[in-house]
Amino acid sequence: MVDAVGKPSANDASASDIEALFSEAIEALDDGFAIYDSEFRVLYANAQARTDFKDWYGVIEAGGTFKDAMLASLVSITKYSEDDGLEELAEAAVNMLLEGEPLKTAMPDGRTLLITHRPMTGERWVGTSIDMTDELVRQQELKEMKKEAEAASRAKSQFLANMSHEIRTPLNAVLGFASLIKDTELNERQSDYVETIVESGESLLAILNDVLDVSKIEAGALDLDETEVNIERLIRSVMALMSVRAQSKDLEIASYVDPNIPVSLVGDQGRIRQILVNLIGNAIKFTEEGGISLEVRLEDRLPGDKVAILFSVSDTGMGISAEQQAQLFERFTQADVSTTREFGGTGLGLSICHDLVELMEGTLEVQSEVGKGSTFRARIVLEADDGDERYLDSEDAQTLRGRRLLVVDDNQVNLRVIGLMLAAYGCRVETIDNPMGARDAILAAQEKGKPFETIIIDHMMPGMDGVQLAAQLQEDDDVKPVKLILSSSGIATASQAEEWGFDAIAPKPISQRRLINTLNRFFESMPTKAKAEATAPKKVKKKAPRPKRPSGDGAGCRILLADDNPTNLKFIQSALEKHPVTVDTVGDGREAVSAARSLPYDLVLMDVQMIHMDGIEATKRIRKLGGEIASVPIIAITASAMAGDRERCIDAGMNDYLAKPVAIDQLLDKIRYWTEEAVREA
Repeated sequence: MVDAVGKPSANDASASDIEALFSEAIEALDDGFAIYDSEFRVLYANAQARTDFKDWYGVIEAGGTFKDAMLASLVSITKYSEDDGLEELAEAAVNMLLEGEPLKTAMPDGRTLLITHRPMTGERWVGTSIDMTDELVRQQELKEMKKEAEAASRAKSQFLANMSHEIRTPLNAVLGFASLIKDTELNERQSDYVETIVESGESLLAILNDVLDVSKIEAGALDLDETEVNIERLIRSVMALMSVRAQSKDLEIASYVDPNIPVSLVGDQGRIRQILVNLIGNAIKFTEEGGISLEVRLEDRLPGDKVAILFSVSDTGMGISAEQQAQLFERFTQADVSTTREFGGTGLGLSICHDLVELMEGTLEVQSEVGKGSTFRARIVLEADDGDERYLDSEDAQTLRGRRLLVVDDNQVNLRVIGLMLAAYGCRVETIDNPMGARDAILAAQEKGKPFETIIIDHMMPGMDGVQLAAQLQEDDDVKPVKLILSSSGIATASQAEEWGFDAIAPKPISQRRLINTLNRFFESMPTKAKAEATAPKKVKKKAPRPKRPSGDGAGCRILLADDNPTNLKFIQSALEKHPVTVDTVGDGREAVSAARSLPYDLVLMDVQMIHMDGIEATKRIRKLGGEIASVPIIAITASAMAGDRERCIDAGMNDYLAKPVAIDQLLDKIRYWTEEAVREA
């Protein structure tokens, strides 16, 4: 035994016993252990050290130093002589050890040792040697495995790129011609068949995009395409798309955008849209009654002109258990294996959303309770391009501040979201979920001297619908005249609402901007004291004019279409034939260059992968032709969808990029944009 300072304890054993014990322990070590004098001659070596340096011991036993032994070893291993610089190498190795640096050295028997030396008292040194041979073999195996994995990953990425191209090309024709058929005269059964084709094709495209996104993320090749982001416009677009799905299940869907969010932000709008569509799509998929809400808030202002935006998607669906939440963001995982059978899907959506949010310096979290619904919160960091301009217009706020409104709706999602919209502009809002109680609430407010100035009434409610409630209120002599707004899920028109006695209609999902504009029209002839004060002369900071997007119609333009796939040529020709444009077609890049040299085209639609000459090379040659044709707008239309494809097209001189399958509306938007841009620059 030893005491606290490492000295032998006289109570347990004699010093000689302890010395023998230490000697036995050192001899039993798996690592080499040796003590050297000031000249690096061996004073003591344990069994493992004697084994490690067995090829050196002839030198050591003859009185040689550690350096002499190492030199002899180097001569033995390399077959060179001392005069070939080996002595300097041995000297350098010893100096490394003296400076405390570990030395990795090859031994004559093929092993590799890691040698370290540390100073002791009395100008002596203690050395250790560890056999690194197996560890180095494992490291080399890992390097080889890593190399093989990287090669496999590259092969997979190339396979996916090729697969994407091969699938997208026929899928472009399937979806394209199906959309053209939809615009023809069809009976009910034919229309149903075509709709099924379109839905199935879009499902296949969604799966393909998910697989490609995962491949890009795993390869570290998914880059964000950062452009101007208008949150309000983005949310309006997403809600218009998702409301169709929600209404097909009789679900309410509503959104709220914090008016304090800067108008002009910079980020990847397409990826933000992808995240929201996925989260809302899941909410609709797993909700059978109730509704879904999307709330967008300014969470924080960050250094460097950045802001943190919080997107919250809530539903009243089945909920997710704590155990299921733990693996929710893993690839190919869904909350329950039966989910795939009942609802479909690849199990990739949430995983991709999680990775995309992290790319945007954010986090994706879930809060859920079984049987009560779920809330997914995506926190995303965006750059604020103009921090002074917000959606909250000061004049709107002055007009609406203090106005009293009643919202009547049997759905709690709508009540909460509409309440948030109005409260953000200073309105005093009361909500009621039972139309039967609306009259009592109105009369109670009148008795307090605080009557409601506007009532927003849902159209379809149990017991009494919105039209019946409006008629009841208008026929009731005790109820003072009040502005009425009908909120309806596309069932009623503005003219019908007017016939029923409403002053305005708010189609669902309710647009925040449209509702605020409607209320402003109501109240602009009834200024509040606050608004009167606000009209006094004062210095106002002028806002910089916002750039306007070109909006030409492309009428009369001549378009060159280059594609080596006859089906694609036929589809785009058919899609454009009903529009006032002229389309010439060619089958490869060489023909495209020749045609561009012959005729003055207003726009070129160029496939990228073509026989004889691809679209990249054809574009470069057109740019070198000179004259007006050298600056003609060229749009890439390609089935390639891997990382870097868009950049490769732009670098070659193309102006824009469309991935197959091409939506007709999207194609027409591009044509309008670039023909108008060309006219403007002329």
